[in-house]
Amino acid sequence: MSSMESNVTGEGTYGCVHHPPLYCKNSRTKDIKMISKLMETYEANKELTEYVLIDKIDRAKQFYLGIPKKCALGYEESNKYAESNRKAIKNCKMNKEVEEFPEDYSLLLMKNGGLNLRQFSQKMHGLEKNNENKQKMENFWIECHRLFLGIKKFLDSGYIHHDLKPQNIV
Repeated sequence: MSSMESNVTGEGTYGCVHHPPLYCKNSRTKDIKMISKLMETYEANKELTEYVLIDKIDRAKQFYLGIPKKCALGYEESNKYAESNRKAIKNCKMNKEVEEFPEDYSLLLMKNGGLNLRQFSQKMHGLEKNNENKQKMENFWIECHRLFLGIKKFLDSGYIHHDLKPQNIV
């Protein structure tokens, strides 16, 4: 557990992702192995419903990191831990809405899957060609095979991910 500052690591239409995670209401700890996704509670509930469906398709968790945990956003005026959240949220596009109606927002806490595909490709692009980097690329292509197996498993079950993009693949 750590009290280090949270930074925005991704942002989409419905949420702002922080690592380490933001504090939940009434919490004084954060697990640095996790990330948090700040969302309107309504959207967080919809996303959790999707994860329940995904879990039914992928019980062995071969293609996703598990069902997130939901908690209320720590945003109380008198809480020093919530002050850390307020500072981190200022870097989100939705910061004005959260500031005005913090009670309408929740956090989804999930395992940190590491770099997304976009970050990985940017990191690898400028590296020299050596055995270590060749091994990283070989491992990457093995994982891409698993990605396609996962997409096929979901399609075979009648589901499709409507927002596949490099930033959503970790």
